[in-house]
Amino acid sequence: MYTEINEECRNIHLKVKEYFKIGRSNVLYDNKDSNYEALIQGIIAKKTLDNRSIRRNKEEIWEKACKGPESIEANIIKSIDDKLKRVLIECVPYLLTGAGCCLEHAACALIVADEILLKDTRIKMMNWVKDHQYLTVNLNKVEYVVDPWQDDESGKIHDESRVYTKSNTIKLEWSSTGGSLLSLITNMMDNVEIKNALNEAEKDVKKDLIRKDPETAANANNFTMYEIGKVG
Repeated sequence: MYTEINEECRNIHLKVKEYFKIGRSNVLYDNKDSNYEALIQGIIAKKTLDNRSIRRNKEEIWEKACKGPESIEANIIKSIDDKLKRVLIECVPYLLTGAGCCLEHAACALIVADEILLKDTRIKMMNWVKDHQYLTVNLNKVEYVVDPWQDDESGKIHDESRVYTKSNTIKLEWSSTGGSLLSLITNMMDNVEIKNALNEAEKDVKKDLIRKDPETAANANNFTMYEIGKVG
């Protein structure tokens, strides 16, 4: 079905796996393999975003991540629209916990791609039937898929399967900068407000109850469980 693998895309896939070492919060295989720690950490990240302080102070968190009005990050942030801002900041707690769903994997892939691909490489975050997100990157006029949430699907040519077709909708677009997004996200991962909110969420989450009844916990937190295999 596929005729070519792109190694740059494969490297993005592998780097994302390093961030999400615990696993995919909404995949049954990863949860059984981690004693439901993937689900637990995903719930902790989600509750972190629900923290009142985080909801109210997102712009302030962005400003602190810039490290001053004259910084490179402050200049780059002018190019980031509200849609991408939301995706990036909401990815941070999941990066800190080491577990997430497809959107967080795609967001992390975007951050990594921004760093390792040539400057001004066009990157798209795609929606498949609105419930799955992945990236495409344009390299030498060929579009490749980067989907680290899926099993062994990164680095393959776009539009060659029923899943990765060009009829899927574009969620957002970005041109790579050589690492500015990673710098912003790293700064946000050190943000005291986010870390405090994450610590509060961790105290509130009843891990034993989740492990005893993971299905109820997943449904209560809008995590739809999927029965797919291990990420290759």
